[in-house]
Amino acid sequence: EVSGAADTKQIAVTPFYHDHVNLADKIEVSISKQRIDNKPYFTVINRTDLAKIIDEQKIQNSGLMDESTAVEIGNLLGAQAIISGSVNPPSLYDDLYYVTRTKCKKENCWEVKVACKKRTIALSAQIRMINVATGEIIYADNVSRQQQWNHCADDTRTLPSKQSGAQQLANSIASNFAYKLTPHYRHISVTLLEE
Repeated sequence: EVSGAADTKQIAVTPFYHDHVNLADKIEVSISKQRIDNKPYFTVINRTDLAKIIDEQKIQNSGLMDESTAVEIGNLLGAQAIISGSVNPPSLYDDLYYVTRTKCKKENCWEVKVACKKRTIALSAQIRMINVATGEIIYADNVSRQQQWNHCADDTRTLPSKQSGAQQLANSIASNFAYKLTPHYRHISVTLLEE
């Protein structure tokens, strides 16, 4: 789905700015799991090597990495493309509402109002993929995900914390991003009609 991504087989993922949900790590793992015909499609450059090179070169990663810095790091690593980005702090909103339930005991029934809470957690990030050889931006996007959970006083479900909900959303962003980069088979059914 991302034009030009399929041509870059060796990828490095740099640490993301404000990455409290480990999105860069999740993207790295998701990319390394991508397979075509049961063979790994991408080679992911080791993060330890990346950290050493950044330390040795004293390259400051203060926000989104610009094209020239990405090209420099990518060349040092032998990567064809480098992925960088930043993560915005997750947000959490709770809405209180009431539902009416019918309670019965023997033949007597009555209605009871039960307090409920709807929790919405959202996470957004900026992700860039840069071609090391040309400095061209292969992919750049603001990605966001949100999910809702409900809990009422009379049920056993629990609501996730902001951090655990954000972790789930980060996993979703990472797998979706890796899927966009990787070529994949699309199966179709064809019916041949007689004249």
